[in-house]
Order: sequence, then C-alpha cells, then structure tokens
Amino acid sequence: MELEVHLQDDLASLEIPQAATGDEGATAIIKLEPISESVVQRTGKFQKGECYTSFEEFISVLHQYQQQNNVFFVRDSAERLKFDGELVDRLVYKYCLFSCKQGKKKKDKGSVPKIRPNQSSFKVGCKAFIRLGLKQQLCGEYVLEVKSSNLEHINHPITAENAFKYPENRRVQVNEKLKSVIISPKSKPKQVLEYIKKDQAKTLSSRDLYNLKRKLQQDEKPCAAFPSQ
Repeated sequence: MELEVHLQDDLASLEIPQAATGDEGATAIIKLEPISESVVQRTGKFQKGECYTSFEEFISVLHQYQQQNNVFFVRDSAERLKFDGELVDRLVYKYCLFSCKQGKKKKDKGSVPKIRPNQSSFKVGCKAFIRLGLKQQLCGEYVLEVKSSNLEHINHPITAENAFKYPENRRVQVNEKLKSVIISPKSKPKQVLEYIKKDQAKTLSSRDLYNLKRKLQQDEKPCAAFPSQ
C-alpha cells in the first residue's frame, strides 16, 4: 500500500487510500502542521543541531544549565565575525569552543620556572565541551548551532560544594543599589548574603562578603590631595 503526501499552502497532507480506511469510497486526508526548525532543534541540553538566535541567548541557557548541574564552562577558543552590523552584534562569533573549567591540563614547559609554583589549578583533564558554529538556516537567517558536545564530566565531583570553589561563581556585579546594601551599617551579613543570592544567583561565603565590603569601603575613601608647592 502506498501513501501519498501532498503539499497544500505550506502544509503537508497525508492521503490514505480507501483500502486503509475500511470505508469503501472514502478517502481520509490528514493535514500535518509544519514544525518550526527552532522547535525541533531546541532541547536545552546542547545536543548537536541545537540552534540559538543570538550569543546572548546561548549564554543565558548555559548559565541556567551550569547552576542546575553544578558545572562551569569557560571559553577555550573562538573566532569573532570579521564584519560589522546586526549579525556580528547578535551572534558575535563564527565559531566558539567552551570547555569544562576543570578541562585539559596545561603542558609542562620544561625548565621554565613557574611564577606561582604553589598556586593550585582546577585543570584535571575533564573532557566536557560545547562547540558552536555559524549556520545559515533554510529561511536565510544565520544562527549559532551546536556542532558537537560532550557533557560527561570526569576526574572531578559534580556537586554544589565543588562548584562553589570556582571564583566565577562567587563574583558579583556591584551596582549602586547592591553597593548601598553592602556598606550600610544597618545591613546584617546574613541578610546581605541572601539578597545577593536572590538578586544575582550567586552564593558567597562570609569571608567573600567581608572582603567585598572592605574593598567597597576603601573605594569610598577620598584620595589624599598632594600638597601645593
């Protein structure tokens, strides 16, 4: 038995012969609604073929994924778009590779002495990555497409405690409102930490808050004027 598919006004219709309907002389036509390419490709898990209409959109989804899964990706390598205009403002990169914060180990450069020999490194050889590339869709629009990915993390724990160690997860964007909350003598540390967690989805330690408050207070001090000669 053969089924015929017809296109009518950009909709696909499936025509079923009478032998398949069980009703002599009857023909069943089922119209199939077109499925948006973006709907098919949007999985939220960075699978091959998933597309984003802007780099900002990708970063937003990535941040949410990192928070939910206690992982962190850093930009490893990239090539920016080399022309101006709306496209470069929206997509930014021709290709971009994000690797796990605890990815490949740095190569030993032999006898060259290390500047900070006792400084610890997060690099443990984890192979998790997300690779993006520019793609032109059938409609002509350019998007960022996930070309390949590996979301399996190895050689390090995937826990909230481990993610808390990453400095990026404890950096906050200090605006005037947050600044006033931190340095206010009426603000209690516990309340400030809760405010930061709610406002910026960042979990700071009491020590982090102390250091941040101290820095802001030092910045508030007026610079000493040089004596006139």
